[in-house]
Amino acid sequence: MKDHLTGNDYIPLDKSWMIRMGVLDLVHGYNDSIRYLEPKLEELGGDLRSLYYASLQWKNGDLVDVGEAGTLYRFLKFASWKLKQGKDFIIHRTLKDRDICDDPAIVD
Repeated sequence: MKDHLTGNDYIPLDKSWMIRMGVLDLVHGYNDSIRYLEPKLEELGGDLRSLYYASLQWKNGDLVDVGEAGTLYRFLKFASWKLKQGKDFIIHRTLKDRDICDDPAIVD
């Protein structure tokens, strides 16, 4: 049986696209990405697991763990600035050493 979402090309099987779709879901109040990822959680790579958990944390508080997922971190950081939500982020391993913009003025 084909997966309804990926089998019909609604969700691409690519982590970068999935992260983008997950962030769009978050800022627009949808749970589609979380529901899609949840049953596959054990087989997902680190970035998509980070997306899943960050999505839950985004809704439930101000502290969001993005793991080592740079794309996820950049997008959620920008969304937090744009939406004036003041989220704080936990980052891990090599993400701590990467040059990532920390200037909320880029929103405007």
